[in-house]
Amino acid sequence: MTDNPSPFEDPDSRSSGNIWGWKFSYISLAIILFMAALMYFRWIQLGKPSLRQPPAVEERQDFGEK
Repeated sequence: MTDNPSPFEDPDSRSSGNIWGWKFSYISLAIILFMAALMYFRWIQLGKPSLRQPPAVEERQDFGEK
């Protein structure tokens, strides 16, 4: 019974849903990894700010009030 293919299915299509193909996916992955490495390198070069710094204190100016 399974020997009769459906007229609505293409027997040669074993697509994963990626219309651009794997070459484009690998190039995109390489670009993403390169940009992540570049961002990490710049983060190291500029110095990591401490996450435990106290918040900045703003100076308040009261105009005309004493």
